[in-house]
Amino acid sequence: MHALSAEVKQDITRLLVSGLDDRAIARRLGMGLRSCQRHIAEIMEQLGARSRLHAGYLIGRAGLLDDADPDGTGPSDVSPAVFDTDGLTRT
Repeated sequence: MHALSAEVKQDITRLLVSGLDDRAIARRLGMGLRSCQRHIAEIMEQLGARSRLHAGYLIGRAGLLDDADPDGTGPSDVSPAVFDTDGLTRT
């Protein structure tokens, strides 16, 4: 299994919180659907989330994303340094 870069984690997390489904996230990031689903599962496991809704709540509560992307414009406005190499932590 390939390690997920911090930048890709940020992009996936931002798009997940904005409400996009797996297929739309994969398409936006130019990756396969199954890879995207695996990455989302890894992020949710790191968060301890039981569902996508719970993941969004935990991300918001922890302040991992400074400003949610309500219009789903994508990863171009992802704030830097949201993740460290061990998982989801605010830096």
